[in-house]
Amino acid sequence: MTSFPLPPNATIGLVGGGQLGRMSALAAARLGYRCHILTRETDSPAAQVAHAVTISDSAIPYRCARSPARST
Repeated sequence: MTSFPLPPNATIGLVGGGQLGRMSALAAARLGYRCHILTRETDSPAAQVAHAVTISDSAIPYRCARSPARST
């Protein structure tokens, strides 16, 4: 039996809402994961298919996304 690091229905964060983000979000959904997109565009391709979206023009959220994720 294969062990995965993420449980089913976990949320994956993606930085950037372009076509690659859209394809990644769709692939993740097929595997049972949800995606939260961080993008600067209000109507980005990835935002159209994601579970959640954060839209920000500021570089600050992008800097925060580079820090290691914390487990809660």
